[in-house]
Amino acid sequence: MEKKFYFNAQPIVALNNYREYEVQFYELLLREMRTNCFPGQKFFDLIADEAGNARFLLFFEQQIRLMLQSEKINTISINIEISQLEYAATHTFLENLSDLSTSIILEITEREYVAKKTVITDFILYAKSQGYRVVLDDINVHSHLDAAEADELGIIGVKISYEAMKQLPMPSFQRRLTRFDAKMAAINVDVIMEGVSEEAQVVRLFDLGIKHQQGYYFSNQETTP
Repeated sequence: MEKKFYFNAQPIVALNNYREYEVQFYELLLREMRTNCFPGQKFFDLIADEAGNARFLLFFEQQIRLMLQSEKINTISINIEISQLEYAATHTFLENLSDLSTSIILEITEREYVAKKTVITDFILYAKSQGYRVVLDDINVHSHLDAAEADELGIIGVKISYEAMKQLPMPSFQRRLTRFDAKMAAINVDVIMEGVSEEAQVVRLFDLGIKHQQGYYFSNQETTP
């Protein structure tokens, strides 16, 4: 599998009051050797059954251990798809990495939360019992998970999909984003905006109160591992 896939490490940063940023952790992004892009359906086909998911997670565990041996990286986030949550191999994967759990943040996709609410909440509680921190990924400002549930589950952050950046110039979206950030801040949950590609977006988000950001803009500012 190492001949087909690799991982990029993309920084998630926090900006101070002077818009100076500090890397908080790195997200591991799966890429295909042939295209240097996310493998898309090839990946989803691979993890579509227990055996394929187990093979991928064995490869993933090896790559995570190699990455965390780097002196440049001490905390990473990894993506777990909803379809993987009910596989025994996924739980074994977390147990095998439990010695590194304080250095690993799990990102769980939220868009299927209503349909899979019990599965997701049970998995989050299990992961936290193993010492992992959890972020909900690819949400929008109309998140299905309300503040009370986020607070009860002990989620540390929510990530707004890069697709939402297209709405950033719209005042109505800006107002919703500001209200959502305030709701999450009240329970100490960080709102992270994905897809930041230029300085103007950094400034606009900062002015709206969004100080946790991620995207190619920050990758290009430094040499990531």
